[in-house]
Amino acid sequence: MASFNGYMKYKFFNWEVFYSEWQKLIFGVEDFNSMEILKKRSESDKLRDKIRTLWKSFNEERDDFKKKYAGEKKFISAYMSSFYFPNIQRSFAIVKNKQNIEQIKKAFNESGDTLNILDFGAGPLSASMGLLLALDFLEMDLGSKKINIMTVERSETMLKTGYDLMKASFGDKLNIEQSNYSSAIKLPHRADIILCANVFNEIPEKHRMVTLESIIEVLKGVMIIIEPGQDVHSRSLATLRNVLLKTTKTKLEIISPCLHTLQCPLSAQSERKDWCWFKNTWRVPDAVSFIDKITGLDHRQLNYSYLCLRKAEPVRQTVSWKVISDIILPIGQNNRSRFENWMRNNVIEGNSKCLLSVSNDSVGKILLCSNEGLLTSIVGNKEFVASVRRGDVITSIPQGTCLCKER
Repeated sequence: MASFNGYMKYKFFNWEVFYSEWQKLIFGVEDFNSMEILKKRSESDKLRDKIRTLWKSFNEERDDFKKKYAGEKKFISAYMSSFYFPNIQRSFAIVKNKQNIEQIKKAFNESGDTLNILDFGAGPLSASMGLLLALDFLEMDLGSKKINIMTVERSETMLKTGYDLMKASFGDKLNIEQSNYSSAIKLPHRADIILCANVFNEIPEKHRMVTLESIIEVLKGVMIIIEPGQDVHSRSLATLRNVLLKTTKTKLEIISPCLHTLQCPLSAQSERKDWCWFKNTWRVPDAVSFIDKITGLDHRQLNYSYLCLRKAEPVRQTVSWKVISDIILPIGQNNRSRFENWMRNNVIEGNSKCLLSVSNDSVGKILLCSNEGLLTSIVGNKEFVASVRRGDVITSIPQGTCLCKER
C-alpha cells in the first residue's frame, strides 16, 4: 500500500520541507535526530505527557477538551504529533482507492478555474492535505487552478497550524486559499469535493442527520466521510448512511465501499458481532515511530470506516410503453374531421398524415401507459396497430402509426 511519505516523484509537494517544518513544530528543530540526548529525553517526556493527556481528553472528557483546550499551543502540539500524519495517510489512501479515482478526477476536471473544497471539522487540514497529496500522486495538474479550501472549524489556531504547513510544503507552486465559516450553509460556493474526517462521531447522534443534510446541500461533486474503525463508529456511520439514503430529498450514489444503495446489513441495528472497516499499512516516518515508542501507541496499521458518495446523475431511461387496451375503432359517424384534428394537435412522434387513404372502419387506436407514467395512444391503420396486443411492452411505435398524448 502506497504511503504519502514514501513517494518521491511529486510535482508540487516538497516532502523534505514538509517533514522539516513539522519536526520544528513538534521538537523545536528541523531534525529530531540532531537533538542532544538529554534535551531529546526532556522533550520526549514533555511530549509523552501532552499526548497522554490528549488521548484521555478525547476518550473521557471530549466535550470539555473541545471547549477549553483545542486552541492551546501545548494541545495543538500533541495533536499534530499523534494524529496529523495518520489522518493524512487515511485520507490519501481513500482518495486514491481505485473505486474512487474516476469520480475524484471527474470532480477535479469539472471544477473550472477553481477547485472548491469543503473541509468540515477541518482541524489542522489533515484531510485536505491527504486529498491534495493524492491528486498530486495521481498526476492531476494542481497548478492549473486556484485551490479554495472552505472550512468549518472551531479552532482558528489549529487551522492556522495546518495551513502554514500546507503552504510551506507546496510553496509558490500552488495557489491555495483558505477561509473559515461557522456552518456549511454560510459557504459562498458549492463544493467540488467535501471532506468530513473524524467529525460525525463528535456530533450528538440527534444532530448528525441535520448536519449531514446541510452539508449535502452544498455538494457539487464527491463527498468523503471518514470515521474511526472501531465497531461503534463504523456501525454509527452505517446507520447514518441508511437514514440518509432513505430520507434525503437529494438522490445519492454510493461510490465506495458499498456496491449498492440498499440498507447496510452491519448498522447499529444489526445483531452481528462483525462490522465494516478497513485498514491501511504504511511506512511510518521515523519521527512518528519515535513518538509512538515513547507513548506506547502504534500507528503502523491505520484502521478506519468510510463512505464516498456523490449526487446521482440523471439516468436517461429508454422510454417504453405498456399496451393497456385492445384495438379501439375511434371513427364513428360524422366525427372523422374532429378525430384527425385531435390527432394532429396531440402527436408526439410519428407521421400525422398516417390516416391518409385509410378508410373510417380501418382506423385503429390502442391505449398505452409509459414507464414515465404518461397515458398515450398509437393511431393508424388497424392492420399496423394490430401488431401489438394488450399486455405487451413496446419500446418503439409500429411503422405507419403515430404516438399521441392522451388527456
